[in-house]
Amino acid sequence: MKNQLLQIFGVCAMLLFSTIAMAQTRTVTGKVVDESSSPFVGAVIKEKGTSTGAIAGNDGSFSIKTTTANPILVVSFIGMETQEYAVGSASSVKIAMKSKDESFGEVIVTAQNVRKSTRSIGYAVSSVSDVDLTEGGDRSVLNSIQGKVAGVTITSASSDPGASSRVIIRGIQSLTQGNQPLIVIDGVPMTNGSVNSSSLNGGFDFGNGLNAVNPEDIANMEILKGSSATALYGSRAANGVIMITTKKGSSSGSGKKAIGIEYSGNVMFNSVLRMPEFQNTFGQGWDGNHWLDENGSWGPEMDGRKRVFGRVVDDAQLLREYDALENNIRDFFERGSSMKNHVSINGGNETGSFYASFSNINQDGIYPVDIDRYGRNTIALRGSQDFGKVKVSGTTNFAQTTTRFVPTGQGGQSVYNNLMQLPRNMSVLDMQDYTAQFYTPDDYFTAYGVTNPYFIVNENGNRYNGNKFFGGLETNIDLMENLTATYRFGYDIEAHNTSTYRAILLPEGANSGSVDDEGFVSEQKIINTQLNHDILLSWDKEVSPIFKYNVLGGFNLNSRASSSLFTSVNGLDIPGFYNVSNSASTPTVSESESLRRLAGLFGVLSTEYKNMLYLTVSARNDWSSTLPAENRSFFYPAATLSYVFTESLSNQPSWLDFGKLRLGYGWSGNDAPVYVTQSVFTQASNSMPFRSFTYPLASGINAFTAGNRIKNPELQPEITKEFEVGTDLRLYENRIGVQFTYYNRRTDAQILVVPVAPSSGYSNYYANPASVENKGIEANVSYRILRNEDGFNWTASANYTQNRNNVLELDPSIEKLGIGGLSTVGFFAVQGQPIGIFEGSVPKTNEDGQVVVDGNGVPVAAAEKEFYGNIQQNYILGIGNNFSWKGFNLGVVFDIRNGGLM
Repeated sequence: MKNQLLQIFGVCAMLLFSTIAMAQTRTVTGKVVDESSSPFVGAVIKEKGTSTGAIAGNDGSFSIKTTTANPILVVSFIGMETQEYAVGSASSVKIAMKSKDESFGEVIVTAQNVRKSTRSIGYAVSSVSDVDLTEGGDRSVLNSIQGKVAGVTITSASSDPGASSRVIIRGIQSLTQGNQPLIVIDGVPMTNGSVNSSSLNGGFDFGNGLNAVNPEDIANMEILKGSSATALYGSRAANGVIMITTKKGSSSGSGKKAIGIEYSGNVMFNSVLRMPEFQNTFGQGWDGNHWLDENGSWGPEMDGRKRVFGRVVDDAQLLREYDALENNIRDFFERGSSMKNHVSINGGNETGSFYASFSNINQDGIYPVDIDRYGRNTIALRGSQDFGKVKVSGTTNFAQTTTRFVPTGQGGQSVYNNLMQLPRNMSVLDMQDYTAQFYTPDDYFTAYGVTNPYFIVNENGNRYNGNKFFGGLETNIDLMENLTATYRFGYDIEAHNTSTYRAILLPEGANSGSVDDEGFVSEQKIINTQLNHDILLSWDKEVSPIFKYNVLGGFNLNSRASSSLFTSVNGLDIPGFYNVSNSASTPTVSESESLRRLAGLFGVLSTEYKNMLYLTVSARNDWSSTLPAENRSFFYPAATLSYVFTESLSNQPSWLDFGKLRLGYGWSGNDAPVYVTQSVFTQASNSMPFRSFTYPLASGINAFTAGNRIKNPELQPEITKEFEVGTDLRLYENRIGVQFTYYNRRTDAQILVVPVAPSSGYSNYYANPASVENKGIEANVSYRILRNEDGFNWTASANYTQNRNNVLELDPSIEKLGIGGLSTVGFFAVQGQPIGIFEGSVPKTNEDGQVVVDGNGVPVAAAEKEFYGNIQQNYILGIGNNFSWKGFNLGVVFDIRNGGLM
């Protein structure tokens, strides 16, 4: 009996120890790579038959705990073949992912920050990687993609450091509402307005909001072009959306923390590429005469003999050879430089991650001294924490910017204007000491407002200081199986301080050569605030192995507020002291405030059939505070269809790897400018011959007057309707990629100012009198010429854009709508013509079409101005080549634009 008990006890002990041994926890680490053995980020790793899981971090690594003796790991990612890997007794493994159809397995971010497989998307979308954004070292996110994306035109407003960049997607569609796309960062809209002045004299450009984003902080960018792609973002996305996803912290997938540190830096130099073509035949003078006080270069022909030049000062004059100095204007410019440094730290564990970065950029432009400088410091903080059914993430970004911009335009305060008027036989370098004899403002040329350019760059100028604080907080809650709720709050607060100043310039003596200037200083403070709220509900359901659907519904509330305070004064008392208190004159003061709100309800139904047919239907209704109460609600739908036809081919050609057809149709709205539906009071003024009086008067009298705009309770929102069709192909083992899109976009009910009879007591009102059409094609072709041949890769790409713009309708009361220009050359929108047609003087011709000239052979101007060209380009072509070898990379991009009049 005793032996039997001992046997039973022994068996139980063996079973107990065996159970304990089987339940012993061990950790399996590994790395997920793609087909080229590079780290594969974001893959989901789970132990088969359990809920234990991890996510591959930035270096593809993961760590997972298991109690199974011989676990099997299941590795999955959308668009990739699911891998099952038997670990056995190994403690470290390496798992290679395989693409179902290579390039079309990736996931991108779409509207409302929803991630989708590219194969399911029924509209054209362009993805830009972090490498494309940073490899050129440009401080601007937009400048980095110039020439790389079809259908997108990017133009720098100026070569000066920190200047704005304009982006137009699929042509100009709004005549007065602006055409810039909506910028969205991590699901939160961003304020991207420019701080600039387009004044003819002394204009400046201190950049736009996107300048505050450090390209090194960006993980990827998606550009949504058509209405079917942007409808969920409401009326703010009528011109397209640029979606930016920033870098986040990496997770090790285990309880251990993972830390990574990155540093990048670059130095760039720039110089003047080309100058206008100048004549080098005639020297200082006018009408062929050697007039010594003239700034013109229309004197006698230069013959190389020694001659006096410039003004007579204290009975003395300059002497040198009378010949051309071909680089006398180029010599004024210096070599510009830019230095950028960026450092980041990121890390996390299986439940949380963090990312922090700091960047600094200092840029000095091509003008001498510090008149064109740009400096930016950015700080980015991001973090996330997974609490099981609740996941919280947040981002905070701060950017501090300082800028100085070269005065532009015409007149004596423009640097370039004064350079252009320098005679061809005079050296600009001799003028650097603007206090020296012959080159002071007193003794410099004639009284036509022409000033020594070195005086301007040293004594006149402007300054800008800006702070931008933006980010958001997002909470995701798993309410039940397949049902997720999301709340996202976003903020963008920016403060701009600008100052502009001119030195006291009161020349003395009979030789006075400059226009009097008693000095000027102005100060402006602008604060812009944007708050955004999104509430989303998402439901995923797999009805059967061949049919799936997703339902997304949401509410959006957006508010934007702006305030501005401006003051200026003329007649400074103390030279060099630029403060509005430095004058006995009464300052000019203006103040403005605005607030606008937009609320929207939206819904999306996405379906998938057999992994080859995808249908998405969406709708949104907005309520805008800028429209009349009767019309502030407007509705717009959208639908897209994606058909991966290679999934249904029974005899697929060997050269065709992947093929997709897509179709999209959508509407998008655009509300009115703020405060245009009512007549408002404005500061009064009285016009008199040769001058006008603006209140308040120096005597202390103030006055306001009713505005001359009559209200329009029938004002409607602009509505854009767009159709697009296209195809995406991958050929010859994915070496060749082809994308083609045709689109037709029409914007009706354009919001414009329409004149009314003065007898009504008003002069204009806002109405919907115009329609504009844009239609065109976009094509992208990429070819991997060499792939991993002795470590060498060569990829060539090209993108082609052709857009045709036309003003379809314009109110009969508007013969031509002025959208720019001067009294000499007008810039108009005219029915039946592309937006941006020029009108100006043209040569007079006789009955045979011959140009009529005067006695000197100069063409005679016709009695009436005529339209003679427009800005519409025939096509835009971007050509790129990328070469890589053993860690070295060389990229070359050409941005070619053909046609269009400047």
